[in-house]
Parts: sequence; C-alpha cells; structure tokens
Amino acid sequence: MFEATATTAAEGNTHCLTPSDACVFEVFQNRTSQALQTLTIAINDLQDFSFQCGDFLFFASCSPSEDGHQVTFSGGPGIPVATQQCDEESECQFKGGEFGLLIDATASEGFDGQFVSGQVLTTPEPDAGILMLSAAFAFGLLKLLRRGA
Repeated sequence: MFEATATTAAEGNTHCLTPSDACVFEVFQNRTSQALQTLTIAINDLQDFSFQCGDFLFFASCSPSEDGHQVTFSGGPGIPVATQQCDEESECQFKGGEFGLLIDATASEGFDGQFVSGQVLTTPEPDAGILMLSAAFAFGLLKLLRRGA
C-alpha cells in the first residue's frame, strides 16, 4: 500500500517530467525470495486516469484495465530479488531489486496537492519445489480416481 500527495518542482519534487507538472514518485523493493514475473499497480483516488505503455526495463508488455485504475506488467525478465548485504559491524541492508512508480500530470489542471493511494500486487515465479509437489499431488489423485473406476 502506498499513499502520497502530488507536489511540484517548486515544492522540491525533483522527479516530475517538466517543471510545470505535479507528480507522485514511489520506490518499491522486491524483498520476496523470487523474481517478480507479473506486477499489477492499482491506483485509487484519481478521476479520468489514463496510462500509456512505453519501454520497460523489467517487463515486455503492459495492459491497463478498462477503468484505468490498474496497470499490469508482464513478460521479460521480471524484477530481480533484492539481496541482503551486511558489513563488519553487523549492519545489514537490502540492495537492488528496486522499481519505481511515477504518476505525473500538469499541475495547472488540478493535480498539485492531489492525494493518491494504491497498492502494488506482485506475482513471484512459482518455486520449483511447489510445482513438483503440485504435480505429485495431481498424479496421486489420478491414481485414486483410476482405482475407484
């Protein structure tokens, strides 16, 4: 879940595409144990929101929902896992696995001060062990069904 208020360059926001825009910029980090193969971003609180797909580093394609409040990214290598690194003083930090969200609009059209909230929904790649366990369960179920027939 994220919550933010759109601000302009005059208010110290350095992430907007042009100085006359207002924007919200959030950075997330993949601290799951697997690469994220699919990412859906649900955006609340915005009216008449539209999204345009461009070139992406982690994903091959994207598809906005019909109501314009969700965008799903998929294909490509996905978002890598952040790794935990510790120094000699036992201070640990997560490095890498970061992805950002930039919502940018013209400030004069009322986006400055707009409250934006949403949620990032992730789908990690299935673990090989889980896939094998699922296959074994399905095979065992098939054997039981054959015995009963």
